[in-house]
Amino acid sequence: MSVGGVGVGKLPFNRRKIRYFDCITAQDTMAARAYLQQEMQQSKKREVLMLAQHLKRAQRIQRRQLKEKRGQPLDSTDLSDGETSEDPSSSRSLMPSSVSKLEETMTPAVAAALVIESLELNPLESIEGMAKCYDGIVAAGVALLEISVSDPTMTPSSESSGGSHVTRSEIMAALAPLLITSLEQPSGDVIISLAKMRRMCGTPRYQRRFVQRVAPALIRPPRGAMWCLRHQNDMEPILAAAELIFDSAFDIFSKGWYDRGQLLLADTKRAETLSAAAMQLKNLSSNPQENLTLDLGHNTWRSNKYMSGKDGTKGAKEPLAEWEVIAVDRQIRVSISNIISMDWSRVVVHSRESSITSSSYHHRSRQSSKRPSALLQATSSGDM
Repeated sequence: MSVGGVGVGKLPFNRRKIRYFDCITAQDTMAARAYLQQEMQQSKKREVLMLAQHLKRAQRIQRRQLKEKRGQPLDSTDLSDGETSEDPSSSRSLMPSSVSKLEETMTPAVAAALVIESLELNPLESIEGMAKCYDGIVAAGVALLEISVSDPTMTPSSESSGGSHVTRSEIMAALAPLLITSLEQPSGDVIISLAKMRRMCGTPRYQRRFVQRVAPALIRPPRGAMWCLRHQNDMEPILAAAELIFDSAFDIFSKGWYDRGQLLLADTKRAETLSAAAMQLKNLSSNPQENLTLDLGHNTWRSNKYMSGKDGTKGAKEPLAEWEVIAVDRQIRVSISNIISMDWSRVVVHSRESSITSSSYHHRSRQSSKRPSALLQATSSGDM
């Protein structure tokens, strides 16, 4: 789809009309940019003050514990938390939700400028964590474009039934774990807000135009300038993926999505650890001659037939099953917990007492063994 020989993907040279963003003037952009920069500086100062208060509180607690340990009397400053003496206005300024009032009149043009400028404020990424998702989002957009090429009559709510192409739901199912594990909590709220603004557009045509204005600022290549060559070449997949993300935003970023993402991330790390342990155990079991086994007849870890690889169905290079890796991991954890929880003082005393009793027992047994020999010698000399 092109107009006047210019591709739709490169929006700066072929923008479609949408009045909400077209009414932005240079004065609105400058006012929004100045306000956002001021808020960014206030946020940095707020973080520094919060860190300083935390360090002072920790230092006060350590001083109090040190004086209590030495038996010294405590001062009033040591007993107080230090929060009551602070200025209430400064404590209000430290609140994360404290935002200064906009000096300009809030008009639709200023609101639209705030939306665009807030996404372009950070040169590294639009929202926290979005740079990690760039490659996955572009890949999902490419898959969506392949679906639309194979089936031009497909609508966003329809599914492609035939062929080797995947469906939109499958693409979203693959993209959702990347989003919930990479984005931070405020980033999900931003996407939900943009999805709500998109729903306010009256027709699907203006919804697409809204995506064309917002998506370039929202999805940018990591460590790359906006509208760089890579960004322009990836623009069509970005627009297709952005429409899919906005359509499914309320399902992806539903209640508790951040906790689910953290649990999924922890499970992924644990799966990687288990796979690494399985690989190590596989490498250990791949050479039976170098392994240490217990020569207890039939009570070996594995049978000689399995270790030699003569079975045909099982060999020495066969990877371990998942239940074996989990069992080994559980056994290692139990062994470590037993070692940590064991009272070694009692073990040492017990072993010492057992050694003393065993030595006394051997001493008595030696004396008892010597007595019959002495009696035999005495009786033999008397007979003589």
